[in-house]
Amino acid sequence: KGEAGGTPNQSATIFNMAGQAIKSGEPLSLSSIMTNNGLVLGGTFITVPATGTYIVSYCVNRATNAAGTDSIVIAVDDVMERNTSMPLSDVSTTCGHFVMNLDEGNSLSLVPVVLNATWIEGNGGASATLTLVRIS
Repeated sequence: KGEAGGTPNQSATIFNMAGQAIKSGEPLSLSSIMTNNGLVLGGTFITVPATGTYIVSYCVNRATNAAGTDSIVIAVDDVMERNTSMPLSDVSTTCGHFVMNLDEGNSLSLVPVVLNATWIEGNGGASATLTLVRIS
């Protein structure tokens, strides 16, 4: 039988309700805060306060003219984590959910990689959301 331990209460959700122009390689604007329990938030990123394992989830609304290889990816400290890439769609929302090992001070953002898409819609829901929850 192991030692009793506490569950970390470190989590946050940031989002943007407005539609937004997108450019390849530039983080999405996520300037509104739904919840914040112990993480550092900026207008485009969430920074983790402690090394651990986190559930990282995101959703991005319909992207105007999305086609081909247009995608959204999580960047950690401005480096795109290609295994978190999901294709953008002009007809439906794109979501991704990942378990990631992160180090203290890592900052996560959502970055489009696009050739065709130019706009993420803000009607019918947020243009983008990003959630982190520390699980260990």
